[in-house]
Amino acid sequence: MGHSALATSSSPAILIVDRVAVVRRAVADLFVQAGLRVREAADAAAALSLLEAEEANVLVVSTKLHGGMHGFDLARRVAERWPRIGLILVSGSKRPPDSALPPGALFVRRPYRPAALFLLACTLAARQRTSLGSADSLLWDSVLAATQQVADETWTLTAQPSATQH
Repeated sequence: MGHSALATSSSPAILIVDRVAVVRRAVADLFVQAGLRVREAADAAAALSLLEAEEANVLVVSTKLHGGMHGFDLARRVAERWPRIGLILVSGSKRPPDSALPPGALFVRRPYRPAALFLLACTLAARQRTSLGSADSLLWDSVLAATQQVADETWTLTAQPSATQH
């Protein structure tokens, strides 16, 4: 299913894959309201068909899907076939070890703050759409790491005492 709302052909494209229609639509609405192009799929086969027809900038996929392919398997296949697509895996289970995630994939645990998911997806889309030099790549890596910490609610900010005395 595709959505239009404020999206233009130059808007980032997000593909949402979740077996639960109400969850899929709620996540889609989050991105549509911000003017992004959104497509939805209920399973891995439908997601792959949509990607064959039109590549997305970011794939947001539940780890549990109906059909023969699990969300982790779909993410790995997408990473191999379309390495520039940003990957976000979503689950109510605990965070898997990084070795279980495809390279570059992010993990968001449910329940999550919609703004955190939106920020991660937009950061991935911006990174994907930017031609990266080495300095830019390091900057984007830092932005993504900080954004992931915000999504995980592990971000800490400590005040540093002033170096100057009055």
